Amino acid sequence: MSNFRHAVLSTIGACGLLLGGMSQADIRLLEQMIETSSDVVPLPSSIPSTFVVKLCPQCTSVTLRADESTRFFAGDVALPLNELRRVCGGGKVGVTLGYHPTTRVVTRVLTTCEAPRPANGAGSRRNRAS
Repeated sequence: MSNFRHAVLSTIGACGLLLGGMSQADIRLLEQMIETSSDVVPLPSSIPSTFVVKLCPQCTSVTLRADESTRFFAGDVALPLNELRRVCGGGKVGVTLGYHPTTRVVTRVLTTCEAPRPANGAGSRRNRAS
């Protein structure tokens, strides 16, 4: 029993040291995400565009900007905005907006609509849509 107790205490001690070291790390917030739906935040019709969102019912509205650098996704397939709008149709879909916290520029728009998968893998998240 003492070996087991020693192992548990050693593991807890090691975790404490790791967590203590993490507090000294330089942590930067690179992107914030907002999950919503297209009936609350519609997809833009063109770029540049803005999204006006509320993080909570009593919160002040936040304006986010989409520009030429914003990437659009149907599921995990990157698409140009006009193609995304066609694939998603006019129905309600889940929308997640990723944006830079200081500039409030939208980096990516992720939707729950499904795009046809390209045969050669082009258009995945790893490949930027133009």
